[in-house]
Amino acid sequence: MIKLTSRIAILDQNDTVVGFLDNDVPDGLPFWDDELHEYLEGTSNTFTFKTDAKHPDSLHLVEGYKIAFRTDRRDYYLNIMILHRDEDVVEVEAWSTNLELLNEQVAGIDPGEAHSFVWYKNQFDPENTVQIGLNEVSDKQIKNKWDGENTVLSRLYSLANVFDAELEFVPQLNQDYSMNKIVMNVYRAHSDTVQGIGKANVSNLVYGREIKGIKKTSDITDLYTCIYPHGGTIEGSDSKIDISGVSHTVKDKDGRVEYFTDGALIRAPLARDRFPSFMSQSNDRYILVHWDCDVTDKEMLYGRALAELKKNCTPKVTYEIDGYADTGIGDTVRITDEEYNPILYLEARVTEQVRSITDESRNKTIYSNIEVLKSEIDTSLMARVEALIKENKVYIGQIMSDNGIQFVNDTGSTTLTAQVIDGVVDIASQYQIVWKKDGTQIATTKNITVSSGDFGAQAVYGFEAAKGGKVYARAEVTLTNVHDGVAADPLYLHIRYSNDGGQTFTGNNGKTEGKWMGTYSDHLEADSELVSDYTWVKIRGDDGQSLVSMTREFYMSTSNTAQEGGSWSATLPTFDAAKYLWVRFKAVYKNPDAIAYSDPELDGTWSATLQAIDTANQAATSASDASQSAQDAVKQAGDALSKAQDIEKEIEPIKTGIQEAKDAAAEAKKDVADATEQILVDISGTYATKAEMSDIEGDLQTQITANADGLKSKVSNTEYQQNKDAIDAELVKQSSALTAAQNNLSSLQSAQSEASQKLTKAEADLKAAQDAVAALENDQATTAEQLDAAKTALSTAQQAVNKAQADVNQAKKDIALAQGQISDIQDDIDGLTSRVSLAETAITQNSQAINLRATKTEVSTAIQGAKDYADSQITVKANQISQTVTQVSNKVNSLTSQKQERYYYLSTSETTCTGGSWSTTKPAETAGKYIWIKDKITYVDGSTSETSPVRMTGSPGAQGVSGKDAITIQITTTNGTVFKNTPIVTTLTAHVFKGGIELSAAQISAEGALKWYLNGSTTVVGTGATLSVNQPVSVATANYTVRLEG
Repeated sequence: MIKLTSRIAILDQNDTVVGFLDNDVPDGLPFWDDELHEYLEGTSNTFTFKTDAKHPDSLHLVEGYKIAFRTDRRDYYLNIMILHRDEDVVEVEAWSTNLELLNEQVAGIDPGEAHSFVWYKNQFDPENTVQIGLNEVSDKQIKNKWDGENTVLSRLYSLANVFDAELEFVPQLNQDYSMNKIVMNVYRAHSDTVQGIGKANVSNLVYGREIKGIKKTSDITDLYTCIYPHGGTIEGSDSKIDISGVSHTVKDKDGRVEYFTDGALIRAPLARDRFPSFMSQSNDRYILVHWDCDVTDKEMLYGRALAELKKNCTPKVTYEIDGYADTGIGDTVRITDEEYNPILYLEARVTEQVRSITDESRNKTIYSNIEVLKSEIDTSLMARVEALIKENKVYIGQIMSDNGIQFVNDTGSTTLTAQVIDGVVDIASQYQIVWKKDGTQIATTKNITVSSGDFGAQAVYGFEAAKGGKVYARAEVTLTNVHDGVAADPLYLHIRYSNDGGQTFTGNNGKTEGKWMGTYSDHLEADSELVSDYTWVKIRGDDGQSLVSMTREFYMSTSNTAQEGGSWSATLPTFDAAKYLWVRFKAVYKNPDAIAYSDPELDGTWSATLQAIDTANQAATSASDASQSAQDAVKQAGDALSKAQDIEKEIEPIKTGIQEAKDAAAEAKKDVADATEQILVDISGTYATKAEMSDIEGDLQTQITANADGLKSKVSNTEYQQNKDAIDAELVKQSSALTAAQNNLSSLQSAQSEASQKLTKAEADLKAAQDAVAALENDQATTAEQLDAAKTALSTAQQAVNKAQADVNQAKKDIALAQGQISDIQDDIDGLTSRVSLAETAITQNSQAINLRATKTEVSTAIQGAKDYADSQITVKANQISQTVTQVSNKVNSLTSQKQERYYYLSTSETTCTGGSWSTTKPAETAGKYIWIKDKITYVDGSTSETSPVRMTGSPGAQGVSGKDAITIQITTTNGTVFKNTPIVTTLTAHVFKGGIELSAAQISAEGALKWYLNGSTTVVGTGATLSVNQPVSVATANYTVRLEG
């Protein structure tokens, strides 16, 4: 059940909380008569409520402010749009979605080519007010044109229609109730196979519980069986497109043609046969309508027109369902009403929900897309049920006489005929008829002839209708002999009915037909009112109580073609992936006591579970193969890395020799730098003469030269210089070993590639297993045990794939490491000799540049000092400017208006406000008085100001000159303006009025000439007061205009 909150935040125009509505807090702002109304389109919603106008927090309820709250399902964020306030109560109406979507206008667009949904959305919402989340139409590319301006929200809904989609706007709030973002989910539109927004079959609603009542209405007032679609106008053409040249035929499940194209028309022959037109001038009996659509593609026009025809060629059946379901918007539910005859099963979609936080009696649900479902009971079982009912049905037996049932003076005869009545039909011929006289069998024919001499004073004749030893109907009649002499009183047969074996009469004092019939004969015309006077015979069997129970039985079999190795049980067995599950229905009936079974069938969800487990196991196996290949690659990478490291150890002494040379160069460089720095210090601390500067420069040069010579000496004494030949030979040897390592690296890269390919297959197998488990989850018949077994196998597969992924990643990492190490060693071997030989040259160049760098360092230091000082001064200025801006901003805020009110003054003076008072209500204009106005402005800091009063109304002006009489034209038609399935044939007449008086032909001529135009064209199609019209049936509309031109 959705949990609504009683705490609702109020936010200002800056999205800051300024108060709360809360019924649970003492002295809080209360609310009542609230309704949260949610709609399917865009999952938009409105929220209305009332609150206390005298509470100080009610002043925060201002147009344009927001209200926000949370439920356990989603967040809500609404704009306050409408307020009604009096002395006691404030009524608030708030709408969902951002105001920019509601109010901001966007221009039309003609892209010229097909684009995705996201592309169009970005054109209509360039500021990204909403962010796309789920997008189920990402695979579509459509070309569509929009003309004119519209709101962003309307344009997004139109875009969804073009892409056959449904939109869901989901606001997401921050912890402080402010808006974080609006997410727009795009679903494929709801259909027989696609859910769209919401979930499928979330509840089973039952009449008498969640459902109070269901009313069915059928309507064919707008039905038609043929459609003539007209599309938009293609650029460069003046006429609208139709579907000429498009050829399609649609058949139903029995192979009958249900819809087909015929030139520019789409016809529905099956609907025509059911609802033929007898008013059509043609013999095809189709009901034709013209239908307009703005698309410019013939196939798209056909698709939309076919959908429109399907919607209107059958009766519109609506169900009004009274009842509340605690579901989400867009969810589909199933509804059962056992009070209907036969039982009614419906599937419906929730399109509107009304919920109240304070009064659950206001909750209600509105449904659409209602479909009648067929009973899911097995057809073979239903056939057995019908057979049992037929076998146990009891019929009415009655006896017909062609000459009465009384003989006079032992003369005369009569033929008695047995009848077995099923409704109003005699079915006696289908049964064996056995006649009895006073309980003794006398004949087996349908008719018998009885003479007066066949019995004495009276005899009881009767029959039974039987089949297979079972009696289905019986009846009796008493025949009598009377004699002349004493006048015999007439004999009357009295008949009454009962439903309880003669304990009481049925309705209407026993005259309403029942299960039992009571008879007696006497000489009194009036019927007896005593049930004991009648002899009672059961004439109709008990109402079939039929189905007592319906049980589903299960059989665990070792075969998927027959029930083997198990037994039937009413308990669902534990899932076993090595066996197959068969199911059947067991029906137990009462009166008679009988049992019937449906034909056994393999359980689909059980088989699907086995398939899902097999697929998951296959994914696990593929992942295991990938893991092994990856681990092999890792081992090879380790071997290659080990070999590379051995090579690195061999060339380490060579690198050591090079390092010695580098260290010697660095030491020399440092010595030169230290000397340079000391000389610069000496220069900066003295006022040296030109000669002294020359000496200093000489000293510096001497030091530089000495250091450079020392560096050369150190380089010449390195291990490399001393062992050059041996090192060169070792480099050649290690280069050969490195080549072998690189070959191993190429081999393991191939192994890693094979492992990656196996991993790709494992991931594909895992995806198939995930899809299979998802299908099981969506199948209502899947048991928790079956789903758990499939999920366990899927989890094992997922773990195997994750391990394989990790192994492959490790292989890639190790290979990259080995590859990098080998590459680095190759670079070392290639560069060792050249780097040592270049060391002396580099050091010499270094010593030559040091003097120049010392000079530059001094200059750079001075420049950097000046720059640092300038930067600090700029920072101070920037801080001063920022403080000034803040001060000005504060002053501006204090002058920002929060509210502006208009005041009115009804004055007796034209020049001053006299004789009245200021009010926010505008007064009515009064003779001799003048309305003055002023505005009161309230600022954010609480201060106010008023504008100077100005007079709104002035003195009455003088009487103006009378205007000219207006000329108007009215058009009448001899044959109406609407023509159905016929050409447009009529005569139009223009009536000209001047000042309300119709003009004669001569007076019209004096004013000008009447000219007629068609469909906004500038071409004259007729002149004079009348125009004859004759347009063919293919013309959907014709707009005629008449003008009086001078």
